[in-house]
Amino acid sequence: MPRFSIKVLLLVTAFIAICIAAVISGSWFWARLLFTLVLILNLYAVLGAIFRRGAEQAFWLGFSIFGWACCAVSNLPFLGIAEHQLFAEEIVSWLNRTPDSDNSTILFRQTHNIAIIAYERIVHSIFGLLLSILGGGLAAWTSRSEMQQNSANENAE
Repeated sequence: MPRFSIKVLLLVTAFIAICIAAVISGSWFWARLLFTLVLILNLYAVLGAIFRRGAEQAFWLGFSIFGWACCAVSNLPFLGIAEHQLFAEEIVSWLNRTPDSDNSTILFRQTHNIAIIAYERIVHSIFGLLLSILGGGLAAWTSRSEMQQNSANENAE
C-alpha cells in the first residue's frame, strides 16, 4: 500500500477544498484563481522536468506535457473546436447549472451566459489539473518500470 506524507495529504486536501469552493461559487474570482494556479503549476512543472532526476523528473515532465497540451486545447483559438471534445464539457453538461451572480442560488444554465463561461472555465481548469496529475503519474510509473527492467537486465548479465 502506498504511503503519503503529511505534506502530500495537506496539498490534496487543499486542492479538493479549492475545487469544491470554486464549483459551488462559479464566480469569475474562482475561474481566475484556478487558471492562475494551473499556469503556475505548469510553469513549475517545466522547472521540475529540467532540474529533478529519476522518477521525479519523469513526473514533472509528464505533468508538463499533459498540462500544456490541455491548456493549448482549452485556450488557443485555432484549437477551440477540440476544447468541446474534452470530457470537461460532458461534466459541465452533467451539472447543467450555474450559480447566480450573488452566489446564493442555483439557476438553470440558460439564464446567465456570463456566469456559464466562468463556470465552464472553472471546470476546465480543474479538469486540466487532474489531467496533468494523471500525466505525471503515468510518466513516473513508466519511468520506474523502465528503471526496474533495466536493473533486472543488468543483474541477468
